[in-house]
Amino acid sequence: MVRVVDGYSMFKVNAQQYELIGKRLYQVLRREGLWDQGVRFGANADPAKGDYFVLIKPGLSQLSARQILNRLLGVY
Repeated sequence: MVRVVDGYSMFKVNAQQYELIGKRLYQVLRREGLWDQGVRFGANADPAKGDYFVLIKPGLSQLSARQILNRLLGVY
């Protein structure tokens, strides 16, 4: 984790992880019901610099931001 901004935990990820998260986002947030529990997600990238960031706010899910990131990466 890089830092916390307005309740969002910011994580730096690599390009492959960033792509994988994009593919799994709907499944994890919608199908697992996390969106309805107030989980929020943001992303930002600057490929020229090799910077990829994701922001996660756990909401009322009772999961940590790290646990949600792991789900987005397919690591349970």
